[in-house]
Amino acid sequence: MLIILIGIPGAGKGTIANQLKEKYAFRHISTGDILREEVASKSELGNKVKNILDSGELVSDEIMIDMIKSRLTDGAINCILDGFPRTKKQAEALDKIVEVNNVVQIHLTDQEALKRLLNRQDEQGKKREDDKESVIKNRINLFHEQVAPLLEYYRKRNLVLEINGDGKVSEVFNQVVKCLNL
Repeated sequence: MLIILIGIPGAGKGTIANQLKEKYAFRHISTGDILREEVASKSELGNKVKNILDSGELVSDEIMIDMIKSRLTDGAINCILDGFPRTKKQAEALDKIVEVNNVVQIHLTDQEALKRLLNRQDEQGKKREDDKESVIKNRINLFHEQVAPLLEYYRKRNLVLEINGDGKVSEVFNQVVKCLNL
């Protein structure tokens, strides 16, 4: 089963994916985590995308598609994609690699997303470099611009399940579990 989590930055995709990973042994592929790891390692890819991430822009479709393709070489059995696809072009490329079973859209207001991200900290209690207000607002705007065609693409195939992300983590998680029939 391949599940795609879609939601505005700060909607809780990573948190829900980690809980699904722990409880149901899903494999969690987070493009944001992968890109941050690449930047930290100062790899060739990391150097390419550092400035893009720091400004809140999106990494090119080609880089993202290659990155996901390299991580799905063994298929997508019990896999959650978090942060991919973000564009219709990425979704079409994904369809050539694996079959998508469900797309879970986690709804959250822009104001709540901004509030969450401004207060977010990493595992060491530090703010992430890309969690600055101007960067967050840009990421939210880009999300709105790109998500409509992507969701329409999946809605035409009856794959989109909608969840309210404005609640306790346990409530959101239970909604996801219920809609996926886990």
